[in-house]
Amino acid sequence: MKTTKLIIYITLILTLTNCKNETKVEIKTKPEQTKIIDSTLNVKAINKQAKINIPKNVDSEFEIFIKIFNTDSIFQISRVKFPLNSTEINYDNYETIEKTINLDNYEIIDLTIDPTSETKEYDKYTQKTILTESKAIIEFRGIDNGINCEYEFEKIEGKWNLTSWKNLST
Repeated sequence: MKTTKLIIYITLILTLTNCKNETKVEIKTKPEQTKIIDSTLNVKAINKQAKINIPKNVDSEFEIFIKIFNTDSIFQISRVKFPLNSTEINYDNYETIEKTINLDNYEIIDLTIDPTSETKEYDKYTQKTILTESKAIIEFRGIDNGINCEYEFEKIEGKWNLTSWKNLST
């Protein structure tokens, strides 16, 4: 009887640990190497070419770039300047702290404009893009709440890249 329970228990544990729902993303590093990032953002190098299908004019206008950046996670990771500088609030003393985000702890973001952002019942905010020839800042500002985020992009060697972000939300 105890042996049967033990076998059932071990089978259940093995079944649950082998059933993972992972999403994998490939990014090009060197011509002979690709990094695979799974849903927990563990990085594993493999010898394989990654193919990112992007339009040739992706960097001609920021609007074209940001649309692809928001919808293609492979492209997004390829256009983040790692290590990424981040400024956040330390909620213990409400002072700002500087952080460095590496590929291992980066989370995919979506900066698509939400048409209902200003009319939501909770967490209302405005979103504005400040654009110059070689820099773009996407600002999120809360309406009667503490939302305060900025994402800064720079054109480096003719290509738009996410270079830093600030989350000063309270």
